[in-house]
Amino acid sequence: MFTSHAVGTKTLFAKGNLRIDLEQAAWKKTGGGTINRQVKYSTNGGKSWRAAGQTGPKMDGYMVQFTEPNVQLSIHSSDYTGYAWSDVKYVYNVYILTEDITDVTGQCVQGKSPGRRARLRGRRLESSDGVTFPSGDDVKVSKAMAEEACAGLGKLSDSCVTDLRLVNEFDAVEKIAGDYVTVAAASPSSAISVPTTTAVVSGSDFTMTHLCLSVVTLVTLLVV
Repeated sequence: MFTSHAVGTKTLFAKGNLRIDLEQAAWKKTGGGTINRQVKYSTNGGKSWRAAGQTGPKMDGYMVQFTEPNVQLSIHSSDYTGYAWSDVKYVYNVYILTEDITDVTGQCVQGKSPGRRARLRGRRLESSDGVTFPSGDDVKVSKAMAEEACAGLGKLSDSCVTDLRLVNEFDAVEKIAGDYVTVAAASPSSAISVPTTTAVVSGSDFTMTHLCLSVVTLVTLLVV
């Protein structure tokens, strides 16, 4: 697991001609971490792309199945159009499921360090990936409040607490914590059970054993 609040586009998964990229953007003009704004993928080594997100279709339950390599990409959106502080109105949780992790590059297997094949651990809770929490009179969501809202989320609890404190909007506490409850329940079987399917390449059924997910205002990647 690791956290990244760096604004910009990064590759989550790449193998052969398949590449899946994620764009992170600042959620608020005043700071407060980043969100997954757009996902795009290429099946021809980056010569052309298809986007799903703010500049593409706003989809919940969007799923694409690839066969070479055997990968399933699904995207679940969360609507923040009712929040005045939110500059980006749709937040995307991204799931990549596969059995094929040999010779894969990207954050799903390398973490946020592109030169190392490793899962990065730990976090500095007072400064998450260089983004400092509000302090003093600027605090709207305290650490204690965030910890109470994120209790019971297991390995994702720290990430949830970090996000609530960085976003620092009282009206978003229940909504963001609820998004984490949804993500915490994700598994290879549940993540691919989505209502809308777009088949890029048809293929036979196969069992997925590795799950890489990117969630809410940070990137948290798991391989199981």
